[in-house]
Amino acid sequence: MNITVSGRRWRLGDNIDTDVLFPGSFMTLTGVKAEVALRGLAMLLPEIVDGLRPGDAIVAGSNFGCGSSREYAARALKDLGISVILARSFARIFFRNALNIGLPVLEIDRVDLIPDEGPLLVDLAAGTVSGADGSVTTGTVLDPFLLDLLRDGGLMPRLRARMASLGTADGRGEHA
Repeated sequence: MNITVSGRRWRLGDNIDTDVLFPGSFMTLTGVKAEVALRGLAMLLPEIVDGLRPGDAIVAGSNFGCGSSREYAARALKDLGISVILARSFARIFFRNALNIGLPVLEIDRVDLIPDEGPLLVDLAAGTVSGADGSVTTGTVLDPFLLDLLRDGGLMPRLRARMASLGTADGRGEHA
């Protein structure tokens, strides 16, 4: 599974927690609002408010997404249009939440080698990031099950498709 990143790379440090990615004080009962993630990220990178575009990527250090288990953090980043998150390491719960909602993530030990300019080709099956300058940075290969989950758009789209194939009308448990 390949992802082309033509947008900007937003570089973040180590231990970026879910309270920065989606501040709890902005949580609502009505669901995820992408602007909330933008407010949290603006505490680290004020220029992200006016500069973030769909297709941009996040490049981060170790333990990205640590903190609470709130899925809102990953969902809001996806809703903002982040195409992929490349990090030295992820908090396990964030890693799985991201994949469950269809947000591609890849662990790359040497994130410092990822170029800031030009398009990137992220090959999740090979675990590589290739720059237009010819550079190739190698990371952790995603398990085929997780690659299929991403191809399906995440866990819920996969389950809906599975339910539909089993004879339910809408994939939500209602029989035809």
